[in-house]
Amino acid sequence: MGLSIDGIDYSGVGTNADLFDVEQVEIFRGPQGTRFGASAMAGMINLYSTQADGQADGKAKFSIGNYQSYSSALAYGNKINDNAAFRVSLQKNTSDGFIDNQYLNRSDTNNIDELASKIKIHWDASENLSVDLAGHYFDIDNGYDAFSLDNNRNTQSDQPGFDQQQTTGVGLVANYQGFVSGDVSLHTSYTDSDLAYGYDEDWTFDGFHDWGYSSTDHYFRDQRNQTVDLRATAKPNSDNHWVAGIYRQNKSNDLDRQAIYGFTPLFNSQLETDNTAIYAQQDWALDEEVTITAGLRVEQHDAKYIDTVGTTEQVSDTLWGGKISALLQVTDRSVIYTSLSRGYKAGGINGESIGKATIDGQDVTADFLTKRTSFEPEVLHSVEFGVKGSNLTGSLFIGMSMFYAQRDNVQLKGYATEKQDNNDATIFVGYIENGSSGSNYGIEADVNLQYNPQVQLFANIGYLKTKVQDFIAQDGTNMHGREQAHAPGYQYNLGAIYSFSNQWYFRANIEGKDEFYYSMSHNAKSSNSSIVNLALGFESDQWDLSIWGRNVFEHDYTVRGFSFGNDPRDGYETNTYTQLGEPARVGATVNYSF
Repeated sequence: MGLSIDGIDYSGVGTNADLFDVEQVEIFRGPQGTRFGASAMAGMINLYSTQADGQADGKAKFSIGNYQSYSSALAYGNKINDNAAFRVSLQKNTSDGFIDNQYLNRSDTNNIDELASKIKIHWDASENLSVDLAGHYFDIDNGYDAFSLDNNRNTQSDQPGFDQQQTTGVGLVANYQGFVSGDVSLHTSYTDSDLAYGYDEDWTFDGFHDWGYSSTDHYFRDQRNQTVDLRATAKPNSDNHWVAGIYRQNKSNDLDRQAIYGFTPLFNSQLETDNTAIYAQQDWALDEEVTITAGLRVEQHDAKYIDTVGTTEQVSDTLWGGKISALLQVTDRSVIYTSLSRGYKAGGINGESIGKATIDGQDVTADFLTKRTSFEPEVLHSVEFGVKGSNLTGSLFIGMSMFYAQRDNVQLKGYATEKQDNNDATIFVGYIENGSSGSNYGIEADVNLQYNPQVQLFANIGYLKTKVQDFIAQDGTNMHGREQAHAPGYQYNLGAIYSFSNQWYFRANIEGKDEFYYSMSHNAKSSNSSIVNLALGFESDQWDLSIWGRNVFEHDYTVRGFSFGNDPRDGYETNTYTQLGEPARVGATVNYSF
């Protein structure tokens, strides 16, 4: 799923996407090939910070919680002159995290330390020309010490890892409205990210066991992303709704890997991708009740890769996607819709995986991956049918959708493993390979009921069934017909809000999910899980105060899992190692608007 903040593309960066001072959230489900292309085969999340509208106002937030967790934020906007305005925001989040490192006697080796700053400027350059400028800076300095040989939150790492990021993003939108037939806008953005990620590969300390080993693995990346989108659209008050555009994107990813496993090899790689696309979409109002929408996007994707172990590879693909949908306005309060969409994900190169296996002396794995240097594009065809509506008074809202998606040349993440001769420790390497196909289908339902003036009930329920065809893991395990990884069969969020008065409220909800497979490389599964969240709050025109608890009954659940041998105490037998989710959290949050 892609991510855009204020029109700046952060897909694949995983930056700080907090909702403070965000006035609009758009979530596009399913393939969005017409508008977003390869970044949004599974959907797109668009976040828009509060506009710079010239109003002198702001907001502040402070939150405190257990595990030494603190969050503070401030936003303010005003006019610069009669034709220009600004909006700035700053947020800082810190926490010790939920891990106790027993060897180092520290509780902050998996800490959170994140800074996010944003600025928006709006300028009415003339009667027909407006310019919006957005600037972001994210500074993330988190620790990484999440896995334990005993599958708990007590680690033994002597060299804990890190998960760091410094990202600068700039976006500009120039909108010209002087033409009679439509408007023209130029959307351009640039991001530069320095990413650093590393971990203690043995999860222990030197001398932990006679058969033990000591190793770290560190990755330093410099990622740059430039986009230009020239777009023409119908006039906002026109009965004829259409959009057409030309899109260009250039991405580069330079990697410097530093691993220590009895020696210090260096590995460098460069990956550059270029995407050029044209797209168009048209709405037809057949009458007051029926609207038909059709869109098409054609995209050329080119990628070049080179590294220091001699791997060079190029891929070039012409991709296309689009949609056709129909919406029936049954009443003023209810609609029925259906859509047929085609999305795509570009092919790629496993060069970094080959380099890791080669550097680490994994001959069998390197030979296995050499036959999988690149992988093919994936295409997704999706059908969806849904209804949304409310009753006469607006006290009840119901939304329900059913979907079926067929994935061709499905891209699957696998892990190749190999035991080292000197101590039988297992090293694993992630890679991507195509299965012949996969399928996803299910149903989702949202219900919101204002039962009476004091009680509001809500429910979000989803059922999902997945399958993959013709995929065999490195160890020969046949995954044909198996469910896809990280695809729980059901998910739900059930809750209620009780209002004591116009200002005081109590909120409770329970959220849960079915068991799921951790990976396409093995058949280890999570357990099903459910957690309870509570909040007591006070709201007024300017103040919003809450005392909250998440996972209040301290239910242990897992979010990731790997199956390999990493424990010298059992002779490096294959075990499933898991990362636990958030434990019980309690805290208080204050929001103030001025």
